Amino acid sequence: MNGRLPRYLDEFFGRQAEFALLHDALMCSQLVSVVGCGGVGKTRLVVEFCRQIQSQFTDGVYFLDAYSSRDLNSLIFHLGQLFEISDVRIEWIESTLLRHLCNKNALLVIDNTEHLEVAGLLMKLLEPAEQLKIMVTSRERLHLKGEFVCPLYPFELDSEEAIQLLHSRARRSGMDVQQLHPHLSRHICTLLEGLPLAIELVASRMYTHPVRQLLEQLQNNLLFQDDLQDSCECKDRQSSMRNVLDWSYQLLTHEQQLALRALGFFDAPLDRQEAVQVLQVVLDQHHLPLSAQSLLVSLIEKHLIYHKIGPEGQGKVFMLDMVRQYARNQYSPHEQENLAEHYTRYFLTALQESQPHGHRSRMEFFTCHQHTLHQLVQVMVQHDPFLCAELMARIWHFWQASRHYYLGLHHTDQLYHAYQNSAGNVKNPELGKHICTTLLGAAWISNDNFDYDRSQEYFLKVLHLAKSIQHTVGVAQAHSGLAHLCMFWGDVNQARHHIEQASQIIPLQGSLDQQEWMNSQRGRLLFHQGHYREAEKHFEQVQQYFLCQKNLWGCAWSQLHLAELYFETCQFERASRLLWAMWEGDLPLEDMPTVRLHLLLLMVRVLIAQHDLPTATKMLDTCMQQATDQNTSLKIHDVQLLRLQIALAEKKVPLAIRLLEELRTNTTHTVTCFSILDTYYSAGLLERLQGNLAQAKLYHQRCQSLHQQQGIVVSPRRHAQYNVLLHPNEVLT
Repeated sequence: MNGRLPRYLDEFFGRQAEFALLHDALMCSQLVSVVGCGGVGKTRLVVEFCRQIQSQFTDGVYFLDAYSSRDLNSLIFHLGQLFEISDVRIEWIESTLLRHLCNKNALLVIDNTEHLEVAGLLMKLLEPAEQLKIMVTSRERLHLKGEFVCPLYPFELDSEEAIQLLHSRARRSGMDVQQLHPHLSRHICTLLEGLPLAIELVASRMYTHPVRQLLEQLQNNLLFQDDLQDSCECKDRQSSMRNVLDWSYQLLTHEQQLALRALGFFDAPLDRQEAVQVLQVVLDQHHLPLSAQSLLVSLIEKHLIYHKIGPEGQGKVFMLDMVRQYARNQYSPHEQENLAEHYTRYFLTALQESQPHGHRSRMEFFTCHQHTLHQLVQVMVQHDPFLCAELMARIWHFWQASRHYYLGLHHTDQLYHAYQNSAGNVKNPELGKHICTTLLGAAWISNDNFDYDRSQEYFLKVLHLAKSIQHTVGVAQAHSGLAHLCMFWGDVNQARHHIEQASQIIPLQGSLDQQEWMNSQRGRLLFHQGHYREAEKHFEQVQQYFLCQKNLWGCAWSQLHLAELYFETCQFERASRLLWAMWEGDLPLEDMPTVRLHLLLLMVRVLIAQHDLPTATKMLDTCMQQATDQNTSLKIHDVQLLRLQIALAEKKVPLAIRLLEELRTNTTHTVTCFSILDTYYSAGLLERLQGNLAQAKLYHQRCQSLHQQQGIVVSPRRHAQYNVLLHPNEVLT
């Protein structure tokens, strides 16, 4: 309705902060623009506000809905009708309007102006009229000097205002809202992102549609279906969210529509500068000589994209989910796959450029873009496995250090399955090499998360695939990984075989990094064979290399191997100093869960050897927490073994008996050869504490036999322990 303020038959909720802002705006400026996305409630807010302050204007408040005005002349004609000015010539209507409003103490509200160029007209009206105030609603500001912009945003996702609106409109549709669980109400408002019109549209259907069905529609992005219509009270363009967004989309230029679809690809917020760069990728693809920055700003101005400042001051841009889904619905055939391909190439270049800047910088880049990278992998694994494999081969290191490692494994399995099912994959050895790299990454990720069976499975897949495509370095890397697993389990003889196989290839064809990891494996083999001086030299050389390369993982593992060597050769002080330096140093242990847990466990062992049992107990509690967080039964077993060793050191025989029984009867825990040795020793020590010397000697024999079977030399530390089982007069340690 034009002239008088529209009347609404339902309640208005909230927006007190916006009311205060509008009061301030009218005090400061003659021209106020209320801007926001479609459906955010601009008209309703302005109408309710005007009802509150209309007594302040002696010549009245006038309301005009400009939606039906096709152009500026049509708007002037409708303004003339509003003030009962009629003439056949537009310029006469305009001049009469200027004279009529010149001395009016009035408020003119012009609703829905986003499709019209009204700036020039408004300046003409305001310039001679000092008491006239004009308030417009639009999806973007006017960019006029003296304009006071009042942005309007959706309700906060968990706000009571959104829930009150939902309940009010649902009650009016006939639903008993007492039956609506508060959690469901909050969930619906969250899915609708606090957008008032969307909440009203869904609420109007609650009486005739089960709430669970509506939730399913919202979760499946079906808000744009024609059956989600509001009552006839709404104008045509507001009868569905699709109509609202259709109106906004039709007002965009071709380039803006292209940009909206391009940015609609991304599920997660983008860094603002990143958004500009990916838009530039699209503009270059279409050979459009436009400014990506200006294009992005224009979409922000129209409230189709939002801009926010992150906690560290960085700018982020994002869309409402319903706008994103609408943008995707506008894709032409294959547009999504084309966008994914171009974005993948862009991020491959960005990852390559971040390579020289060190681990921390690359990890920050991955953390910032991990959701987007996962999204690209998900699309590309079916669309272009080759490009997907190249991307995954570059980012598995980051999956290894992140909490999202399970996604890396899931994507690896998808990629390997796609490769196995693709015809003619043998003809593309480069793709096979990328697959090998990704499988190797998955193997090391599994290893770092204590899933050793899965790790072995991936290494064996690499071995099979690398042999089939004659990828000799891949074969060597698979052998190297299998050697690592064998040494971890304590199967030194089998580890020697894999190291010999890898050593025939890596020194000749492998990279420097691969050669140093191979040196680390040789050092571990020498260590288990009892060649401690040679092993120490290997570990020190490896540490120095990785230190120069700023490879934090390599540095951490080489230091851990050194500390373990010092520990097993009874150099407890030296081991302690190195471990505490790692714990208190610059290593990002929060990104290295495996390193952190191994470090903690070794620190506890050293503390027990140094008879610092209180500190060992506290450190063990930290170990238990992390082992539980990582959900690794293998390390939980190690933690319980250390609890048993502390109980034995304190000569708490009943507690030790109970702990040993728990270890023996718990079949859910995977154990290594070294865990078995520690269990045998602990059981023998417990027998000795109880005076059963014959049984203690029997456990000594079991330990010696297992060492011989696995090819593991008895270290000086273990030798001292085993002697206690044989000689009653030895001091218990």
